Amino acid sequence: MTYESNRIENPMPMSQTPRVSVVMAARNATPYLQSALNSILGQTFADFELIVIDDASTDETPAILAEYAEHDRRMIVLRNDRRTGQGEAANRGLERAQGEYIARQDADDVSFPERLKQQVEFLDSHPEFDLIGARAYVIDAEGAPVAPARLVTEEQALYAELQEKRNWITNGSTMFRRRLNVRYRGKIFCEEVDLFLRLFGAGHRLTVLPEILYQYRISRTHITATRKIEQALHAEQCMRFHRQRQESGTDDYASWDAAKALDDYRLRAGNDPSLLDAEFNYRRGLMYPMFTNGVYAGALRHAAYLLTHFAPWRMGLRWTAINLFVAVKSLGMIFLGRDQPPDFAWPEKKSR
Repeated sequence: MTYESNRIENPMPMSQTPRVSVVMAARNATPYLQSALNSILGQTFADFELIVIDDASTDETPAILAEYAEHDRRMIVLRNDRRTGQGEAANRGLERAQGEYIARQDADDVSFPERLKQQVEFLDSHPEFDLIGARAYVIDAEGAPVAPARLVTEEQALYAELQEKRNWITNGSTMFRRRLNVRYRGKIFCEEVDLFLRLFGAGHRLTVLPEILYQYRISRTHITATRKIEQALHAEQCMRFHRQRQESGTDDYASWDAAKALDDYRLRAGNDPSLLDAEFNYRRGLMYPMFTNGVYAGALRHAAYLLTHFAPWRMGLRWTAINLFVAVKSLGMIFLGRDQPPDFAWPEKKSR
């Protein structure tokens, strides 16, 4: 293992109290951790501290963090003795943060060099906003671009989509004001959706910058692939809590038994591969953005894999029909020459 930082050669000296605190929770993050760290340490905006919470990792994560911290004084590494989960681990970093603004970063994602600079400039010039995200690439397990995330910036549209279980604010790309005293609720698996709904409900303003400043990775070990059944259950629960707060001003989060609810949900879900199989979720997680953005050869490849590796009686009628539709339409669009090349560069495409 070697320390490989892409940081700028002559960063501005960090002030005694940094303007930005970057909070990253890491759990067995070895495959992608160095890329994530390099992307923050290489920011053009240098007045920040990077707080990484090692959530009781059992791989090489602690050694990587120790080596990086030895080389860069902006890093603060905290280690949990026991696993607490993404939300609670992040909360430990939020408690330690000193910056005027707090930025999130996931340990398997990548920030573009201008990300912090542009987000700080926006919050400085728009005091009416409390939290902002940035538009993101979707990348696959190897880091290849898949598609740009859908762009939704208007506040009411973001709020409406959240209430339909569609979140277009990439959590790892967010920056918010420390004075909000933001905390995640650890029993909620989709802790960012719960947070955004609570902020909207309290009258705070949230938006997304249109610039592509972040890379959001989908991999076979990604938490939304390996724990899809919990994501589905907790998404429903987030909406239930939200409705409770709208009706009475509070919810029953404190008394909610997440473990019992998950056991009950597993019984109802049965053997649905869209909830239980990590490879199924990885493939469909790549197929959808590729198909909707015209990367038809990639969409066809993943649809063909699903059709040949998951029998119709395993996938069910709905998913069999979806994969057949994607495969047939993709073949047609490739024949018509409408396919996006696999080595596209989305920001350059936008400027043409």
